[in-house]
Amino acid sequence: MVRIRESFPDNESVAIMVDGVLDQEALPILDELCARHLKSDKKVSLHLSGLQRISREGMEYLRVIEERVVLVNPPEFMK
Repeated sequence: MVRIRESFPDNESVAIMVDGVLDQEALPILDELCARHLKSDKKVSLHLSGLQRISREGMEYLRVIEERVVLVNPPEFMK
């Protein structure tokens, strides 16, 4: 189960907090949210300190978008 929240620190950026398990079921939700904000030219940061587990598909997704978003506090198991 994943919990995804967003906040808007200023007019040009969005912070997306991801807690729990990032897997195949959660990826479409996160992808839609990231795509929507990236289309609006906002600076997107993904805060991952609450991530407990990530699937291979989740890791691949983060690799694909890491050039367009800022990954903040990735857990040790992701390094």
